[in-house]
Amino acid sequence: MTIFDPTCIRRLKSSEEADLAPVLTSIALAAKRSWGYPEDWIREWTPELTFNARSLKADWTWVAFDDERPTGFIVLGGLNPRTGLWAGAQPAAPSEDSHHPSDCSITPERKGVESLVSVEHLWIDPQDHGRGLGRALFEVLHHQARRSGARQLEVYSDPNAEGFYRHMGFEPHGEHRSTVCGLDRRLPILRMPLR
Repeated sequence: MTIFDPTCIRRLKSSEEADLAPVLTSIALAAKRSWGYPEDWIREWTPELTFNARSLKADWTWVAFDDERPTGFIVLGGLNPRTGLWAGAQPAAPSEDSHHPSDCSITPERKGVESLVSVEHLWIDPQDHGRGLGRALFEVLHHQARRSGARQLEVYSDPNAEGFYRHMGFEPHGEHRSTVCGLDRRLPILRMPLR
């Protein structure tokens, strides 16, 4: 199996959102199925794992490609879609040397607003598992999260993915109770400091 080339990861372009949304949906559903969940659970999760141009515009999405084929993607939530800064930050005016909105400095946090961004989705096509793709996507997301001005990165992890996130440096921060098909589930909440 070929190791993944991390230079093949790029931010999703707005012109690609409508065309790639069904492909990203297929990757997410295939990855969820690869953990052996019952098909009735998959059907219940399908709405939250279905992407469209609007949902992809709301957050920052990076896609990994093998030639032209998308192989995985990661979505970072809690950023201003225009600037890439943590949504709770109040950017100072860019300096004369600034070439990108995220190059500007961040003013102090507003009182009572937690400086936090989140891993909303990280999905790898099951046929591409074991190539280092998850780590490569995470490194891109981690870099952008640090540039955003946020102080912490959070994920509500599927229990099957907890080991991956812990290996990346996340620590337990609690549990989120949810249900699927009437059954209780506990999802680990994990956090990682960004400073």
